[in-house]
Amino acid sequence: MLVCSQQIQNIKNELELDASKSTINRELLKFGLKVYKVPTKPVLSMSNTNDRIEFAQKHRRWRQKWQEIVFSDESAFNLSQNDGRLLVRLYSSDQRDENGYRITKPSDSYKSVMVWGAISILGTGPLVRVTKRLTALEYLNLFRQRLRRYYPGLYNNQQIFQDDNAPCHRAGLVNQWFNKYNIKRIVWPAKSPDLNIIENVWGHIKYKIKNRTYQNEDELWNDIENEWIKFPTELIFRLYESLPRRIEAVIQENGFNTNY
Repeated sequence: MLVCSQQIQNIKNELELDASKSTINRELLKFGLKVYKVPTKPVLSMSNTNDRIEFAQKHRRWRQKWQEIVFSDESAFNLSQNDGRLLVRLYSSDQRDENGYRITKPSDSYKSVMVWGAISILGTGPLVRVTKRLTALEYLNLFRQRLRRYYPGLYNNQQIFQDDNAPCHRAGLVNQWFNKYNIKRIVWPAKSPDLNIIENVWGHIKYKIKNRTYQNEDELWNDIENEWIKFPTELIFRLYESLPRRIEAVIQENGFNTNY
């Protein structure tokens, strides 16, 4: 199944049509071929679901405690498809589940900007442009100074740091640094973007810039940074308030993916 924008271009090329993409799109809709968003949720093993249930049960009584967490994550922003969505064109009667798609991306060579950021209950914190494949040392250098500046509460155990299970995040060098400064880290279940509220921040920014065009990565980075700086603090507060509901959703789904 091809991303819908490429489908239209292929139709134009193969049939040598002198018609606009909007005209072709209207004709496809007449035949019942609608556009759907491809599910992007991770495939979970039984071990993953068990870990997620265990995590949810352990933190089920957390309410205000979530406000102590500093969430962090990396994200890639492409010069094209900045809203991060893949779209396919299907008949409404087709089965639409994540196991039913065979996605062919238009190109694997899109230029992109990779960023790392962190948020707290008070709003957005540091945002750093990074290389696409972080080493442990590069990851550590992201926050060696920045955490003390933005989140001094990490150093007196008033805050807790969250990152996922990427290899560079769990490298011995990184673990030693956190142990040296006695910084608490929450043990995070693998493949749980639905519990990491910074994912919603990335999604919001990608949505805001999805219709903009960029000549190069520097222009894209400038827009990402500007949207990050002005991200509404009240929206981040609401994301923190959603965490107990997310935990309950994991339990209700027996550890499988939730709607968050």
